[in-house]
Amino acid sequence: MSRWLAVFALWLGAGGGAAADCPLLKAVYEPVDQSEGAAYAIRHVARDVGANQARYVLRIRDEKRARAYDFSFAYANGYGGASVVFAGEADKPRPKLRDRDPGSAILYFDAKLAQAPTYADPDAPAPAYLLLPEIGRSFWYWDKGDRTFVPPAGMWRQAKCE
Repeated sequence: MSRWLAVFALWLGAGGGAAADCPLLKAVYEPVDQSEGAAYAIRHVARDVGANQARYVLRIRDEKRARAYDFSFAYANGYGGASVVFAGEADKPRPKLRDRDPGSAILYFDAKLAQAPTYADPDAPAPAYLLLPEIGRSFWYWDKGDRTFVPPAGMWRQAKCE
């Protein structure tokens, strides 16, 4: 039994099996609580969209349905934190923003689950985990959605480096 605990500790310490020095724009994240039959993945992708406070977007992709949506970043002053803001379908022009579009707060964590800086530096190794607490609910109640694209809310772990 202690051998399995040691293996789990090594896995957790390595960011869930992904390379600890993986650049942000090559890191692929998967939900910790991936529901059966689902295949969601997250990447940070270099893309210039208006009103984005980062040089990249967060792309959530449903691998089974080949659907993906991009999110730009908004950083509040002080203790306001960071949020992802709907930027539309991947690689399509950004639609006009609406109050009811999907989005979420976003938090980054290192391999020991200590909170990492809010802004993920594309020139530094990718954080081991990210948290999107409201993303699932925002897609579920999205009036333009069809409830077939509902990524899991919660923790996502770096699963691989491409």
